[in-house]
Amino acid sequence: MRNKMKPQATEKDFGRDLATFERLPEKTKELLKLKQQAEQATGPEQIVITRQIEEKARKSRP
Repeated sequence: MRNKMKPQATEKDFGRDLATFERLPEKTKELLKLKQQAEQATGPEQIVITRQIEEKARKSRP
């Protein structure tokens, strides 16, 4: 018999999360926004956004 672990409930504190997001560097914020768009997109649109993420990530490397 397996013990099924219940997922822990995560607290949602929008104000704290927003404050944390605002402290991130601009490049990181931009990549996170693009990632969210890619997760919501489908088909060719998702491919375009994913390529944008890859391109921007390459540019930000030293």
